[in-house]
Amino acid sequence: MWAALVSVAGHVPVPLAQDDYLELLPVRWQAISGRGIRLHHRTYDCDLLGPYRGQPSPITSRGGKWEVHTNPHDVRQIWLRLPDGQLAEIPWIHEPHVLDQGAEEGDTSLPAVPYTGLGLYDAQAEALKW
Repeated sequence: MWAALVSVAGHVPVPLAQDDYLELLPVRWQAISGRGIRLHHRTYDCDLLGPYRGQPSPITSRGGKWEVHTNPHDVRQIWLRLPDGQLAEIPWIHEPHVLDQGAEEGDTSLPAVPYTGLGLYDAQAEALKW
């Protein structure tokens, strides 16, 4: 049906804005504690959370938990839906300590592993005798 309608009416591809991408990220419902938002053994916190600590979300159907958008491929921040409907970025409190550890050494501590493009690394492909 979609193909038939597009062939008749056509369509205009519209690029998504940053806010559109954030809305498409996976959603979790989390409480805001005195220390911030705890998610997958990581704590996210900033001054913006001050008035919301220990408070229930205005969305009562979710048991007082707050709407949190997460990027499963980037743990550096999450986005919290505020009562005004906007998404606010909340940083991971340990991000500066964890993600910058190798920067001092020039990231030479990790060996370079060539990629075959077949879904296997060369060492794995060699082991399987490809």
